[in-house]
Amino acid sequence: MDGWWDRNLKDINKFRLRFAGHACVTAQRSRGPGVDLRYQQSRNALMRLLGIATTHNKVVLDEPAYPLFNRLADATEILTETCGLSSKEAGLLTRKVNPLLRIANIVLFGETGVGKTSVINLIAGHAIAPVSSSVRGCTLDSKEYRLTANESHLRIFDTVGLNSPTVNQSDYLHAIKKAYKLIDALNRAGGVDLLLFCMRGGRLNDAQLKNYRLFQEYLCEKKVPVAIVVTHLEQEDDMEQWWTDNEEGLRSFKIDFIGHACVTAINKNTHLFKDKLEESRQTVLRLLRTHVHEPGTPFFMETDKWLSAFLKKMGYLIRGGTLPKMRAIREKLVEECRITRERANAIIEELQRQE
Repeated sequence: MDGWWDRNLKDINKFRLRFAGHACVTAQRSRGPGVDLRYQQSRNALMRLLGIATTHNKVVLDEPAYPLFNRLADATEILTETCGLSSKEAGLLTRKVNPLLRIANIVLFGETGVGKTSVINLIAGHAIAPVSSSVRGCTLDSKEYRLTANESHLRIFDTVGLNSPTVNQSDYLHAIKKAYKLIDALNRAGGVDLLLFCMRGGRLNDAQLKNYRLFQEYLCEKKVPVAIVVTHLEQEDDMEQWWTDNEEGLRSFKIDFIGHACVTAINKNTHLFKDKLEESRQTVLRLLRTHVHEPGTPFFMETDKWLSAFLKKMGYLIRGGTLPKMRAIREKLVEECRITRERANAIIEELQRQE
């Protein structure tokens, strides 16, 4: 059935028709006995196309090929080049449409090993994200997941945070590509609605504090609310008691938050903690229902300006406090982020100009 698309792709491109994806299907059921393969193939193709969870959370598209906001970004270009609108008029029109189409965006952050991916699976109600025991990962690496919770669609960006309070210049340079990918994705998705700070139950350490600053202050400029999910509490008789015992300490470190959930998201020997896992899932869902009931006014900036501001602040974490040479940063932007040298130079200029 997909042959139709191949035969007509040339004309589709000729007329500049833009689509998020496609599915070539039949909606006609076979009257013969046995499994109707073509109908089942069509059904599966449509479910993959939608890219969001079904009612029973059976299908999730975690890496959409052409997300909705990419199409809106292209719409601005088409409105100016094809329809003759000014950039201001086109921008105004797309900004009016955006709130009607967007879904809530959550950035999940914390140290490696605190259980971020398990929290995503907990929210979804089944395993949609692979859980790894590896402690490796590049700072700011991210993966996007779409799922349903509380009968609402969510987009969660699972990120790799800092595993130490400081970074060296090499780590900083490696993080540039990851930062660009994350910021560009957040921009295209319409911004950030909520930061979900995932931390292990226990004593707060310097790396956790630096992760909080990296995302709440450096990435989101203190303009996005933070909710805390405390994990690895399966051995506690009363998981909420951890919060009672530690809330004052968290506030003493000047961590601002609008809500919390004390949970276990354990992925081994789950039969031993069945009741606590269900309690944990309902606790997290209540947290999201309270603070992400509908997309509000997200935080976002133009991608290049956002990136330059973030790279400047992330430089505070470099041991010795000295940024790498601008030439090295420029090469990373051009060669790995695949942006034009002109854009890279503008980012560098902005980076140098900021206080």
